[in-house]
Amino acid sequence: MRFDKEITDHYLKGHEKYLRNVSVNCIISGFHDNELKVLLLHAKYARLPALPGGFIKKIELMDGAAKQILKEITGLHEIYMQQFYVFSATERFTKKVNQQFLKTVGVKANESRMFERLITVSYCALVDFLKVQPVTDVF
Repeated sequence: MRFDKEITDHYLKGHEKYLRNVSVNCIISGFHDNELKVLLLHAKYARLPALPGGFIKKIELMDGAAKQILKEITGLHEIYMQQFYVFSATERFTKKVNQQFLKTVGVKANESRMFERLITVSYCALVDFLKVQPVTDVF
């Protein structure tokens, strides 16, 4: 699937597959060379590094979504994760920011669930960084 079609489908039809206005982030940390490190991804079209994260499928538990994201991003499974914080500020994501992102990737959309307020539940996990096989995030 072409990237612009994938983005358009996500922005315009994501509500069919995912819960509206709620996502999960995974703060994946571990020790390496006697330093605590946190895994950040450099997304394909983002300007800044970001925490691994994603949306929750309508038929999925929130904890299950976090574990699936951890597995997809790091290749690790059966890792203990703990829910630790909810980000819910009203100004976190705005229509303007998301429309600018779409413009950057060449997609036009005037309405989308992605232009609404987003609440993110964050999970933390402590991992062995030598076993992590990070995958670049699409967005």
